[in-house]
Amino acid sequence: IIAFIFGWKLTLVVLATVPAFIISAGLQMRSIAGFGEKTRKAYEESNEIVQQRIMISSLGFGFAQGALFFIYALAF
Repeated sequence: IIAFIFGWKLTLVVLATVPAFIISAGLQMRSIAGFGEKTRKAYEESNEIVQQRIMISSLGFGFAQGALFFIYALAF
């Protein structure tokens, strides 16, 4: 409070810029929230693709192992 009394010119400048800071912070929060939603959707889509790819590769591996097992079974 003492600094506000002795530096009243600086106080006026600071108080004049406070609304600009509040508005810019609100806009930044809004943009970050929207970006987070877009990022979440992108991660969901990529996660689904990765899960499908893992399932397909494991099916291929299982088929190859099954074929090898049946070949060994025919040999004996």
